[in-house]
Amino acid sequence: MSAQEQDSIATVGTIADWLAQHRIKRVPIMRDKTVASIMSRADIVRAMARMPQDDLADF
Repeated sequence: MSAQEQDSIATVGTIADWLAQHRIKRVPIMRDKTVASIMSRADIVRAMARMPQDDLADF
């Protein structure tokens, strides 16, 4: 994965790995070359906290 361009369809797990690998806290989520939102490590932690235990193994 490039720091400049991510696959158009990325899983939350892939983004979490990318954030950890590059030691950054937030990444823009682009749609049609426009920032659609910002995903942070905190967003991922909140999503994981809401997931059933069985689903965390697949994360």
